[in-house]
Amino acid sequence: MPNDQTVWQSFRSVRKSTTALGQVRFDAAHDEKYGHADHWWAFCLAESAVSEQPRFGLLEYFQSGAAARELARLEKGKPVTAVGKPVIADEAPVCPECKSACVIPISAGQKHCNQCGINFFPKNGTRPEVHRGPTRAEVLAKRW
Repeated sequence: MPNDQTVWQSFRSVRKSTTALGQVRFDAAHDEKYGHADHWWAFCLAESAVSEQPRFGLLEYFQSGAAARELARLEKGKPVTAVGKPVIADEAPVCPECKSACVIPISAGQKHCNQCGINFFPKNGTRPEVHRGPTRAEVLAKRW
């Protein structure tokens, strides 16, 4: 670190405080002669960059051997992500109302059609029973 009055004052001008929510803040008042603690902020950013894992561009990714290691890990059968089992087109569930294949799974074994918006059970195509609560008008009229 250079033995410079500007750098020294930059480090001295920073104050640590805690907000009402308990978060730590570092503030520095602006000074015409010494600036806004720019040397201290630069030092902190450099320290942070050195402590992080390197982030590769595509060229560096291949040159470093990281791509080869990832490929070897994949070839050993260790999946990178947990992707669901692919559905064969003939086995894919179809919406019983609109016959669309744009169907996604939801809870309790039900499926949801993104085309027409209904929920159904894929085994028999029946729709789940829906229990309707009172409407606002029924509550206000005390008919519930």
